[in-house]
Amino acid sequence: MRDLTKLCADEFALHVNELFQKIRIETYSRGSEWVEAPVVGLFHQVWDEPAATALKELTRRALAWRARFALEGPPWAQPLPTSWNDCCRLAHERGDGQMQLLGQFASSLLGDKWNPAHPSFDRFCRGLMAEPGAPAHLRNDPELQRLYPPKRLRELMPMNMAAALDLTEMRLAAKAKVANRTS
Repeated sequence: MRDLTKLCADEFALHVNELFQKIRIETYSRGSEWVEAPVVGLFHQVWDEPAATALKELTRRALAWRARFALEGPPWAQPLPTSWNDCCRLAHERGDGQMQLLGQFASSLLGDKWNPAHPSFDRFCRGLMAEPGAPAHLRNDPELQRLYPPKRLRELMPMNMAAALDLTEMRLAAKAKVANRTS
């Protein structure tokens, strides 16, 4: 059963990625025909039922994670950010290492399409603290080291690899936009 659950989660993630690449899901509104899914802060065109359905499932997963995080996450981090904008803002926040860890965690969840098998906040933070590519100001913060003693997390993709994949996805999306304009 666990293999089937993982297979379904992986297939759903591939489907959402494909919708992004085909510009059927966006991180911003491209005009009046685009509708926002409020919880995750992503957009789809009014007439695009498959994209709307994918965002409904993404929303359901995000809310399930928010409920789980309310029980497992630290009190200072409540509620778990679920929207694209909140995740990005916190992931790049300077000055407050804990909030930046929260943003990195939420961004990772969003990137993993809110997969239920994603590591918990504590495991994720410990893994991030052990990641050589993680920001030095986080890795070298004595308070964060105390709260989240570094421990390698096998499932955690190195940050430079994640950045390269993001860049590849952006280039594919740009190529698809050009192809759509010329066809």
